Amino acid sequence: MDRSSVDLLRCLLTNAGETVSKEALLRAGWPGRVVTENSLAKAIGRLRQVLDDPDGELLRVVHGYGYRLVASVENIATSAADPPTETPPIVESAPLLPAGAAKSLVPRLRWPMVGSLAVLLALAAVATWIVLPVPAAHTQLGGKPVSIAVLPFVDLSPEHNQQHFADGLAEQLLDDLAQIPQLKAVARTSSFAFRNQVADVLAIGKKLNVDTVLEGSVRKSDDRIRVTVQLIDTTDGYHLWSRTYDRPIAELFAMQDELTRAIVSALRIELLPEQRRNLSQRGTSDAQAYHEYLLAHEVFKDDETANRRSIAHLEHAVAIDPHYVNAWLMLADLLSYSGLYADSAEEALAGKRRAMEILDQVIAESPDRADPYFLRAERKYAHWWDWAGARVDLELGKARSSADTDMYLRARCRLEAALGDLPAAIALAQRATQLDPESGWAWTVMGYHYVALGDFDRARDALTQAIRIQPLDEHAHYYLGLADLLQGRTETAIPHFDDSAHVLRLTGLALARHTLGDAAASERELQLLIQRYGHILPYQAAEVYAWRGEKDQAFAWLDRAYALHDASFMYLEFDPLLANLRSDRRFASLLTKLNLPLVADAAH
Repeated sequence: MDRSSVDLLRCLLTNAGETVSKEALLRAGWPGRVVTENSLAKAIGRLRQVLDDPDGELLRVVHGYGYRLVASVENIATSAADPPTETPPIVESAPLLPAGAAKSLVPRLRWPMVGSLAVLLALAAVATWIVLPVPAAHTQLGGKPVSIAVLPFVDLSPEHNQQHFADGLAEQLLDDLAQIPQLKAVARTSSFAFRNQVADVLAIGKKLNVDTVLEGSVRKSDDRIRVTVQLIDTTDGYHLWSRTYDRPIAELFAMQDELTRAIVSALRIELLPEQRRNLSQRGTSDAQAYHEYLLAHEVFKDDETANRRSIAHLEHAVAIDPHYVNAWLMLADLLSYSGLYADSAEEALAGKRRAMEILDQVIAESPDRADPYFLRAERKYAHWWDWAGARVDLELGKARSSADTDMYLRARCRLEAALGDLPAAIALAQRATQLDPESGWAWTVMGYHYVALGDFDRARDALTQAIRIQPLDEHAHYYLGLADLLQGRTETAIPHFDDSAHVLRLTGLALARHTLGDAAASERELQLLIQRYGHILPYQAAEVYAWRGEKDQAFAWLDRAYALHDASFMYLEFDPLLANLRSDRRFASLLTKLNLPLVADAAH
């Protein structure tokens, strides 16, 4: 039996025959801690199990107030099963005693009440010796996950040059909290969208659909760091908890662990022992590795050298600490995503292979983390067209988190679309926006899927939301341009294409110039596209050729995309720019190579 149950039993025995309030029992069972009435109910249930009192005839509930022990011990019969005279220490994770052992240790009770308090206290000693399994973790809201948004921390350092450090601390807290199934943590892209915005907590809570908001500030000077954090209830704006930590920088990681645990406690969430251990597994204990990881995040901005610079910092981080999981995961993501770091197709393909090796190794070393499974699932279907393997990883990740995490919904949404089920994909994106109205990826992906279905009004609504949340989202601007292009509003499409970036901008302009009858301008944009990106992103060249009706060239570039395992290949089933290829036998052959069904083109 756990210590809380023992302390509760002592309190009830001391007040045998009297009603003890819930508040008094909570103080007795969890002194100095803030826990929920649900915790009390669980502990009472464990006591009834020990007392062989499933119907609550001995340990009665007084509805709306507390509990009352209505019987005392008549007699204790000594036997070989009596507990030792010295009570062993309580071990929460010890196995349950053999069936029936608990009953043999508990003296028979009778009502009406007779007996002595001394004998009753002996029962408490017996109960202390009995070890029961740890109960499942739960939350303060009757099983409903508590929801939280971690806002970007403010840099209050004298030189104001530690924003990357402040962001890193906030992201690490978010990463820790996201690993707790009892807690729904809003994704970084949504919560960090409020950086430098004037918005009260009530408005933020409503927009993000969360119960609580965590905000904070960081002041780093020389070898010390001061972190101030506060947890705010979004229903009324009141502070639930706040704390300031002033520590040497050498104690940063211990401070992060302490801070995470304090937040979990303030949210009144009880953790299983394994969850508590996981929170202690800091990504790295090396300050220099952590610094390199933060620099990788800082330099990753919207320019074509960002991937190379971020990868260099991450390579340094994992060289310093080979067990730094978060750095490995970010490195795998960059190596496999766009290939903008690569000078050749061979280098890009090697990066995708290395990314899978990294994810396999991370999962082998950290099998209880959910995020590596979701990342590997995306890589399996986006690059290797392993649809069945991706589904397995999605289920493994979901079992370690929940079906409604942002990462799960994103990965599952894109998989369903790749398999041709756009309505299912849209439903998953809609679910993501219901849970987090500021989920930029969900609005963007939903918009593209509506474009593919020819539902342009809904597409524009979704993409407008995406741009409101992330004004520089090049994909959302590009998809808005596609909606106009497919509706014959080519002049209107061009500004949207101009607002997209890199490969998407050149692709869109090549499409639009052709549609406007300017063949030379279209060819000029296409050749720039091929020159800059053809070796790593050949799929977009295939789209332009297909749109222009040059089928042989289109299939030639699709073959290149296939050989390179281009991630855009997963759009093959529904890409509206490939509509005039779908009747060609070569298209069906491509789908067969990918083990995909031939889905009717809903948009045309």
